[in-house]
Amino acid sequence: MTSDWVSAASVRREVAPEIFEVIVELEARGWRIRRQGHKFYAYCPCDAAVGVKLRIDGTPRNPSGQARRLRRQAAHCPDNHELDR
Repeated sequence: MTSDWVSAASVRREVAPEIFEVIVELEARGWRIRRQGHKFYAYCPCDAAVGVKLRIDGTPRNPSGQARRLRRQAAHCPDNHELDR
């Protein structure tokens, strides 16, 4: 199992377009994306002890639902790195 830091551009073909848009927005706000198996995790730029970690499934059943969930969960970041709607 690999766990490498990746850029949004490198995951473009591995996720649905709706989720890719969220990943691009997260990366623009300073979040870091890590590949872990068949999924990805987005790590908040806050301190690791209080930061938020988001799970991004590689093949979700409902990509638009997951995109909404990611935006909603990103709003829980302590330093308000939330995404614009």
